[in-house]
Amino acid sequence: MEMNSQQLNPIIGKMRYNEVSAILPDIAFPYAIVKGEVLSLYAYGDVGQRTSSDVDILVSRNHLEEMDQVLTQHGFSTTTRNRREAVMALAFSHQVKPYVKRRAFLSIDLDINFDIFWGEYTGPRVDMDDFISDAEPVEIYGVTVMTLPMDKTFVQLVLHHYKEMNSLYLLAEHNYIRRNLFQDLYFLVKRNPKTCSPAAVKEQCEKCGARPYAFYMVYYSSLVFPDAMWQPYIEILRSEEGEALLDWYGLSEQERKRWRVDFSARLDAPSVLEYIQQDLTKQDLEKIRRNREVFG
Repeated sequence: MEMNSQQLNPIIGKMRYNEVSAILPDIAFPYAIVKGEVLSLYAYGDVGQRTSSDVDILVSRNHLEEMDQVLTQHGFSTTTRNRREAVMALAFSHQVKPYVKRRAFLSIDLDINFDIFWGEYTGPRVDMDDFISDAEPVEIYGVTVMTLPMDKTFVQLVLHHYKEMNSLYLLAEHNYIRRNLFQDLYFLVKRNPKTCSPAAVKEQCEKCGARPYAFYMVYYSSLVFPDAMWQPYIEILRSEEGEALLDWYGLSEQERKRWRVDFSARLDAPSVLEYIQQDLTKQDLEKIRRNREVFG
């Protein structure tokens, strides 16, 4: 009998975390596992509630070589084909190319992130050693791993989802302006009102420079999942810069463009390429080509 995703997710998750458990003793530097099963637990109350294709590990750029050594020792191989790809990923992204280990019918993929902001971001960078310094333990499929405290989980999530919804490359190739991304934020806040309080997330957002992007995510989440709980978050996170992002896409001021359609038209649309194609410059198209070459 064919299994659905709800039945498969825990089986695949256990296999992934069995591999993760083997590498943890050799990680002698701060790290945090983010999104995926941790988010499933924090937002939906149990593991296996979200479909994910990999395990995301956040480390400082200072420890990328050490992480590479650990993963190589445990049979993982980087999908980077040459030095040029590696340099481009470091220069234009927030992560290196994935590491993969083949297991029977399953590929174990690890995404190594070294920043919570995207490559195009021009503001002050967050000190990742400091950001990860207060990571706390959580049990996933019987494996104790380190993850971010709730206020930082909020920040990492809003930045990640904002990036997914505003990357020219992703908008051209896919459409991540999807209900399920707003759902992640809705249930994270709904289930954790104390540790994810308006005051706590505002303080952390301001430390990281994430307040405008958090306002964007909270504002649109309140449209997709109407709930009175959003009002204090909207009020405390509101800023001119945040409001200015609402009708625009792009990850830097230089590439930012105004949407030609409203939010309802782009939410869950199979593709938004037709809405942005005529506004893409030669520089934009080159960037999309470069990202396609490096990240596939």
